[in-house]
Amino acid sequence: MSERIKVVISGADRVAHSYISKLNPSRYEVDLIPESLPDQARVISVITDAHIYIHAGEEILTEAILQHAEKLKLVACLASGAEHLVDIDAADRLGIAVTNTPGLKVMYEAMGEFLLGLVIALRRKLIYFHTEQKNGRLHETDTPLLKDAVIGIIGMGKVGSRVSRMMHDAFKSRIVYTANSQKPDIERDTQAQRLSLEALLETSDVVILACPYNDSTLGFIGEYELSLMKPTAILINTSESSLVDGQAVYKALLEQKIAGAAFDDKNWNAPPLIKNGKTINMPIAMLDLPDDRFICTPYVGAMTSAVWDEMASVAIGSVLHFIEHGSDKNLYNRNLDTTRHAQRSGSGSPFAAILEG
Repeated sequence: MSERIKVVISGADRVAHSYISKLNPSRYEVDLIPESLPDQARVISVITDAHIYIHAGEEILTEAILQHAEKLKLVACLASGAEHLVDIDAADRLGIAVTNTPGLKVMYEAMGEFLLGLVIALRRKLIYFHTEQKNGRLHETDTPLLKDAVIGIIGMGKVGSRVSRMMHDAFKSRIVYTANSQKPDIERDTQAQRLSLEALLETSDVVILACPYNDSTLGFIGEYELSLMKPTAILINTSESSLVDGQAVYKALLEQKIAGAAFDDKNWNAPPLIKNGKTINMPIAMLDLPDDRFICTPYVGAMTSAVWDEMASVAIGSVLHFIEHGSDKNLYNRNLDTTRHAQRSGSGSPFAAILEG
């Protein structure tokens, strides 16, 4: 083999050495970026000759950055999604594979807890009251209980199932949901009722987005869907911000068409998301909304040490499997240009040497 495989790990301080050490120095040259948010110049300097980029940071690999990565074969993201970390369309066109770390039990438990925290914080106005009191303003505004509230969950996967049980068991909330198939176990355990999307939006006091991002869910909560919600209802999104038309959500909050929204994500600084010819990214002006109307956290719902360990294990496993077999079960790309992808491991490359045995 003419050269070792160069692996860059961003946010390396989050990745335990026991996982990094699985990359044998005889085969891999590992370049660590300790910080979780390296600047663009730093990323470009290390990605130019990298073969593998293990993404445990917060930086966004834009098309402009990926254009510098002529040897890059794989970006392995430590995340349940990848859209918030990599310009997937650009990666597809350039032939760069992207993997993520989905389906982790401990992650869904952490995200369920965090989601519940956002519901309580927004519905009971905890952050708003805290900020107001610090500034010498006292309020005696009533806030609604979760007991007997209608909780509408869009997507009854592992996160949705976890949250439905927590809401039912802790608060005796009424659970309604929409999903591709009926969930008899959830219905038995929580008395949940399956509804159409429109009926769920019209009925719910709390609307929770717990569905995955894909082509069919891009911006699927838009102006029409928001218009169906009660003016007293709140919208909670701990999945990806690309699930909603951010411009429509901002307008609904500004005009008080809905009571509030809480997101564990943001995309105002991400590459433009286009739906029906219109950009649907959230405007940064959302940060100017009062805390009783909008809460935003930086995609930290799954940030616990247990989650990082499990994500690191899966991501390193994906890298090793990819090196040996040229693909991985956690491939995230939708339309990977396989011709350009193959050209990235041409004759004489370390990948070609490994794959040829």
